[in-house]
Amino acid sequence: MKKLFTILFFAFALAAYSQPTEPILRIETGMHSSLIRRTSTDALGKYILTGSNDRTARLWDAETGKLLNTFRIPIGKANEDKVSSCALSPDGKVAALGGSTGYEWDGKYSIYIVNTQTGKIIYRISDLPGKIRDLKFSPNGIW
Repeated sequence: MKKLFTILFFAFALAAYSQPTEPILRIETGMHSSLIRRTSTDALGKYILTGSNDRTARLWDAETGKLLNTFRIPIGKANEDKVSSCALSPDGKVAALGGSTGYEWDGKYSIYIVNTQTGKIIYRISDLPGKIRDLKFSPNGIW
């Protein structure tokens, strides 16, 4: 009986901290609906990337102010996945997004690497020990 209880306890604990599988509906406003925490630009100043407490990052045309793309990373409850740090690669093709991201389901923080043209997450850097407060790309865009 004790063994069964232990197995059930760990199964429920794992389920409670796993990434949500059901959709979480959000209204698309065409702009941020909460505080913008960070901004970044490409090397030529053609694009502006903004990261917000509304759990999105958005890419804007710097000349016209037109919204080009909205990036959504996996979200959870409470403060999970507020995008409080972001960086745009020098060529504007890749965005790095972080903050209080990924902690809810595995107890570690994450940085999401996103293709700015498609909006798809192309890589997740995980197992980071603390909240991601700032991100930068190297001038050549390799790091």
